[in-house]
Amino acid sequence: MATELRFDVSDITDWSSLLRPNPNVNMCKIPAELVEANDNSDRNYAPKYISIGPYHYGKEVLRSMQKVKLQYLNDLLVRNNNNTIERYMEIIKEVYLSSEKNKYCDFDACGISDDTFLKMLVLDGCFLVEILLKHNDGSLTFPGIDIHKLNHDLMLIENQVPFSILKLIYQNTDLVEQDQRFSLFVLAINYLHNGEKSIDGVYKEVGNVDHLLHLLYMCRLNRVQLKNAPSRMKPWLYRLLYILVATLFLVIFFTDRYYREVPKHDLWKKILLLSTPSLIIIIIIILRESGIIYYLWQRIFFCLSEFYILLSFG
Repeated sequence: MATELRFDVSDITDWSSLLRPNPNVNMCKIPAELVEANDNSDRNYAPKYISIGPYHYGKEVLRSMQKVKLQYLNDLLVRNNNNTIERYMEIIKEVYLSSEKNKYCDFDACGISDDTFLKMLVLDGCFLVEILLKHNDGSLTFPGIDIHKLNHDLMLIENQVPFSILKLIYQNTDLVEQDQRFSLFVLAINYLHNGEKSIDGVYKEVGNVDHLLHLLYMCRLNRVQLKNAPSRMKPWLYRLLYILVATLFLVIFFTDRYYREVPKHDLWKKILLLSTPSLIIIIIIILRESGIIYYLWQRIFFCLSEFYILLSFG
């Protein structure tokens, strides 16, 4: 006999009010009643590797990652001599400190002083900004740590810092490669999609992003869309042009060498011979963004070029 599922709608309403007790709160905290009602306790809501923000700040089990945060803070600073901790602390304290406290649910219950909160925002914010930068340049590594589980922690609702803090830090960070600088919004999109969306894309920035988890939510609902493609030539287009030129060379090579040798009455062989390069071009166009295809085709082209030269002068 099936068990009848019953729940009290008023309980859900109460939990909702606890999750966001006032309109200014966007750094939500899971209500204790909801955690207790879950059979897995807080296992699904509490971070296991790293704490971001005040809700899990200072937990002994998460302290080991503080060294990693400090290392990433240092990596951000050494990107340019103009980057200093004092610079970040001053700008955050001047612009955002009082307003950011109001974004957290029952901030006073966290037991964190304003000075500690400021240092936490700087450290956690710089850590996240450096993660986005390292992910973009392909140098993101966490030796001995399961990066997938770490990413899971960074997407927990109680493990967030305001996106405005990340933007403020990034805007006041000098980079060596200024001409290749992407917006923090695009870096975050690329990180959240793990490279699925091309960094060459120009995205319509959404101004009301609360934190990284909120941005992920917006991406999943397709609220973040590409603008028109930029006018500059993209890297994959260079590759495609190279492949087309190489393919044209091969068409000429095979046509010149073998087309005349095919008997006139063997029509199907001629059709197959002439259609093969076209099929190759179509396949390559479909796979034009694959670096493996590009480099493999490059090697084949060079080998056949040498072979053609040997035949010509042989």
